[in-house]
Amino acid sequence: MQLRRTGLFFTGVMLAGLPGVAMAGQDGTGPAAAETDADAEGVTEITVTARRVSEGLQSTPVAITALGGERLDQISAADTLDLSGRAPNVQIVQTGAGAGAASVFIRGIGNNALGFNLANPVGVYVDDVYIPRLQGSLVDLLDLERVEILRGPQGTLYGRDSTVGAVKYVSKEPDLYEEAFKARAVVGNYARRDILVGASVPLVEGKLAIKVDASTRHQKGYIVGVDADGDPDGQRGNGVNRQSARFALLWTPDDDWRVSYVADISNDDSGSTLPTRI
Repeated sequence: MQLRRTGLFFTGVMLAGLPGVAMAGQDGTGPAAAETDADAEGVTEITVTARRVSEGLQSTPVAITALGGERLDQISAADTLDLSGRAPNVQIVQTGAGAGAASVFIRGIGNNALGFNLANPVGVYVDDVYIPRLQGSLVDLLDLERVEILRGPQGTLYGRDSTVGAVKYVSKEPDLYEEAFKARAVVGNYARRDILVGASVPLVEGKLAIKVDASTRHQKGYIVGVDADGDPDGQRGNGVNRQSARFALLWTPDDDWRVSYVADISNDDSGSTLPTRI
């Protein structure tokens, strides 16, 4: 089964004079920063946007778990499935009938049906772009600022289809002042080969910057299919063959405006689970 997903996100926001909105400064702090420098007690403050405004995680009156970029690297999170169990009462499994589909269950409630007429009770957002169906919700975790997992009904801020909760992927913005590069390679059994590369380059210091991230993942399936006699038939299930890329552009013409443009594409040829022969 083959799945392709493309996304596009554009925002232009005038920041001056808006209550509850903190402007990002030249030192990299503000809404774009998922983690700030540790304070005197050594506690790291995480900024989230669970309520559509930037605020500290500790002061947000929402049942929320936030995983910053450094934490995602520590647990070697490669895709959505690696987030399962990282928040209380949250389980994430691959839906067996199709590639690129992940079922998120929060407090025991979720959806594992692939019908296009069925809405997912757990809202999934990639840079605030809503993914309405299970297909395409299994995404590669490129260079992310953080992942926010909101538990409980989120209909007031995230629409009627987020009756159980929401999962938000927030990409890391381009750096307006310094070049940054990232690369990761993983080799494992069943011919696993994962490669991730990324680069952020300021075009006009303090004004314009771009960021490009790309990844490719491949692994043979570990489930071996058999025929009616129990002999291997050459088929394998649960393999991985996925490519993803994202392009981001950040423009700050002056202190009052911040324009962000993000485009992403994903191609998934991964295998599904094998059917049971009777």
